[in-house]
Amino acid sequence: MKRYAFRMKIKKGFEEEYVRRHKEVWRDVEKATVEAGIHNYSIFKDGRELFAYLESEDYEKAAKTLAATQVQLAGKLTWQRSWNQVVLMKAGKILVC
Repeated sequence: MKRYAFRMKIKKGFEEEYVRRHKEVWRDVEKATVEAGIHNYSIFKDGRELFAYLESEDYEKAAKTLAATQVQLAGKLTWQRSWNQVVLMKAGKILVC
């Protein structure tokens, strides 16, 4: 199992929304994440800065599988699209250990 880490940043003004959305992670999202091959996924928050850690045998394959999974939000947005409103991905590489 390989270990992966990456950074993100909460968009300015969305700090409370980020916390609110993490109070209840959708069960379908948790299930889809594990089924895609992502394990021990954790996010650490420092102000608006986020540091994510996960484990996977093949992260690229797992990420593509997860992206193809259509977990719907009110029948309109996928989970990922809804998060793109709140979080900015940091430019740069995903760190692999």
